[in-house]
Amino acid sequence: LSPEGEKKQVVAANVDQAAVVSALRKPEPYPPLLDRILAGAAAEEIRPVLVFNKLDLDRKGSARKWEEIYAPAGFPILFTSVPQKTGLEELKALLRDKTTVFAGPSGAGKSSLLNAIQPGLRLKTGEVGRKGVHPGRHTTSSAVLLKLSFGGYVVDTPGVRTFTTWGIQRRELARLFPEFEPYLGKCAFHDCSHTHEPGCALRDALEQGRIPPTRYRSYCSILDELPE
Repeated sequence: LSPEGEKKQVVAANVDQAAVVSALRKPEPYPPLLDRILAGAAAEEIRPVLVFNKLDLDRKGSARKWEEIYAPAGFPILFTSVPQKTGLEELKALLRDKTTVFAGPSGAGKSSLLNAIQPGLRLKTGEVGRKGVHPGRHTTSSAVLLKLSFGGYVVDTPGVRTFTTWGIQRRELARLFPEFEPYLGKCAFHDCSHTHEPGCALRDALEQGRIPPTRYRSYCSILDELPE
């Protein structure tokens, strides 16, 4: 149970990696949710792979912005489009001979991607924006283990609207953000929370543009939720 008494749902166990899928448009990536999933994966020592889908809708070129935010953390990043068949072979290579959990918000196109790389699955999909289909509508209602013909397994999960980081200790959180690592242990105070203390090396890096502001805001938001 969470501190508020909410039931914890275990989506998958014994997986090699997590493919964290977001759409570049309809809906756009939501960093607070994305960063919570990434921190949760890191806490469980699960390798995350960032998949930004619907590249064909990215007419403003936002893909580069997201790459600039997450590449410094060392996350593998893949841009995909089912209509254009972009990145599908690369996605298959990432999944081959591994057990991967597919996670991300509703409407990101997880089921569409799986249908594209594994013909015959016939997973239910929703087309965002058409009459009768609401943005972010769930098309997968429960976690399903799928065997891939080219090797490996995928756990297709329901769309995530909220993600609570159970079990993470406050003192451990900063290390779950890989791009923070060069600045940890260099603050004036050994127990620095990196939120308000003077002489904080992490906040100095933020002010110098070496830490993405969205990632730092996510860190502070998660930290506020963790018990003292």
